[in-house]
Amino acid sequence: MERRFYKPLAFSLLVAIMVSCSEDKDQLTPALRREADSTFNALTSQISEEMDSICDQKFDSLVEVKFDSIVKTRRKKIERLSKSQ
Repeated sequence: MERRFYKPLAFSLLVAIMVSCSEDKDQLTPALRREADSTFNALTSQISEEMDSICDQKFDSLVEVKFDSIVKTRRKKIERLSKSQ
């Protein structure tokens, strides 16, 4: 599953690097612009789906970790307040 995420990301980064290194003398033709937009949208959609599934899988464990962290912080604050009184 992770490999499917890295391939589109690597492709997007490669395209971004190549585009950023070129000179801006020529404008994109409408056909090339449509092709670039459709490629970008397809890759973005695929990456978004992958990230959503990863978030769905890890959501419960992440909430548990954050909840435990909040509880520990509150307990320490209660201890400090009780010691100061």
